[in-house]
Amino acid sequence: MIIPYKNKSPNIEKAVFVAPNATLLGEIKLMNGVSVWFGAVLKGDSKGIYVDKNSAILENCFVEGSNIGKETLISHGSILHSCSVGNNVLIGIGAIILDNAEIGDNSIVAAGSVVSPKTKIDEGTVVAGVPAKVIREVKEEDIINLKNSLKTIREKARVYSKMLKT
Repeated sequence: MIIPYKNKSPNIEKAVFVAPNATLLGEIKLMNGVSVWFGAVLKGDSKGIYVDKNSAILENCFVEGSNIGKETLISHGSILHSCSVGNNVLIGIGAIILDNAEIGDNSIVAAGSVVSPKTKIDEGTVVAGVPAKVIREVKEEDIINLKNSLKTIREKARVYSKMLKT
């Protein structure tokens, strides 16, 4: 569902899959190759949302007033609230990223982690826990796995887009 708010409407580039029961509200910019999956809610009614190329926001995520870099995967049930997520980042299942937090490029936030407000996660690190703390550096195989996951998601997005004619 695409809903304008105070004369601001979601702006969706070509080759984007938005599931029929995903909700996009207000000022949102989705670049080429972005997919927004079933049950996700993107709420841009107080601060805009920007999602760069080839990123994916999976099922039941909630995103409000945040920027998401390219080739980034926001896993199932994650919450992003007024934060900034870099390029080539994996946000694990059910992770929560809070106000003014910044996640550096090529990083991983483990499933179930909570990144506290105003926290800055350095490039190339893996964080986990509540609150999230650095546990190690990202390995080359982590980035390869992320890229493979995103490739699979893009392939599924193309299939769903054709089946559902979105």
